[in-house]
Amino acid sequence: MAAWHRGDRGSGHAVDAEHLGGGSRAGAWERAKTKPEVHVIGQVRCSLGLHSWGVWQNAGQAPCTSIRVCRICGVEDDPKEEHAWGEWTFTSTHDCAQERTCDRCERRETQVAHYWVWEYESADSCAQVQICRRCRRVNPNSRQMADHRWGSWEYESPTSCVQIRYCRRCHEPNRGQEVHRWGEWQQEQGTRRRRVCTHCNRTDHG
Repeated sequence: MAAWHRGDRGSGHAVDAEHLGGGSRAGAWERAKTKPEVHVIGQVRCSLGLHSWGVWQNAGQAPCTSIRVCRICGVEDDPKEEHAWGEWTFTSTHDCAQERTCDRCERRETQVAHYWVWEYESADSCAQVQICRRCRRVNPNSRQMADHRWGSWEYESPTSCVQIRYCRRCHEPNRGQEVHRWGEWQQEQGTRRRRVCTHCNRTDHG
């Protein structure tokens, strides 16, 4: 990058920054930080934790560990790990344990990965639980309220107008309200009238 340099006589000419001390930007930085004022400012920033970090480089101890160093005070940052993980694979055909290996340092990680699906708890129950499709393990915290398959409403008995329905799967009953089959109103003495349910023979006066 060209920089404008002004001489003693006021005339200016462009000078390539890489030729001012002969190098790259990193070299220019190394020369600039030797100036007293730049060095003092850098030390103050470092004391506040505002370091001027260099690039991450391999630490030499482990292939997946890198470190970086402050270009002002030389302190090292906390090392970081960046692994080249392979695919997760099951370790057995009988369970859901998995492992993967780093292609560089051969470090291994393990996990358990279930494939949960909802199923009925038993043949005579409509409660549902999560069961792993692979290892058949039951999730103990997954039990749901019963999801019944209700049939049609019907009368509870020939002498009652209470409605009832049954689950087509587990046969659990569900009682509802009274639903009468009222006949026509019949006039009685005065202004009174009555009607009778044709199913349970209950009388209603109106």
